[in-house]
Amino acid sequence: MPRMVWAELGEISGLPIRIFKNQKAASLRGSWDRVAYILRSFAVTEIRRAIWLRDGKRCTHCGNTVTWQSMEMHERIWRGRGGEVSVVNGCTLCSDCHADSPVAGHGNRKPQWKKQVDSNQG
Repeated sequence: MPRMVWAELGEISGLPIRIFKNQKAASLRGSWDRVAYILRSFAVTEIRRAIWLRDGKRCTHCGNTVTWQSMEMHERIWRGRGGEVSVVNGCTLCSDCHADSPVAGHGNRKPQWKKQVDSNQG
């Protein structure tokens, strides 16, 4: 079954600009005229596209051009720390900056595949 989410729609574009955590959070927005219950994959894709276009198709950290396929969406405030999937909270990063930059903060969270494989063979 496809995963559905509550999302805020942009005033002009009518496309998703923010994903709410649940229906209650969506209801607190105050008005249902720009809220929809839609496929999560569609909402994330459209939010990602809006961020990529807003950032001029460039990494916001190093300035390198980033293609749609290689673009990585970074959340300035991680969801685990109260952030949300939204155009306002997102930025475009290249894979190098997203993996290694202290700005992104993912350096210590990268998967250690080699260590996992070695420890399983023990």
